[in-house]
Amino acid sequence: MIGLVDCDCFYVSCERLFDPKLRGRPVICLSNNVI
Repeated sequence: MIGLVDCDCFYVSCERLFDPKLRGRPVICLSNNVI
């Protein structure tokens, strides 16, 4: 298992651009990509 801490909130900022309902709410981005 690999964990990534996004210190500058880049991934969350991108998600909030695509879904404005997320603004002002705590957000966690997950991925299930298998390499």
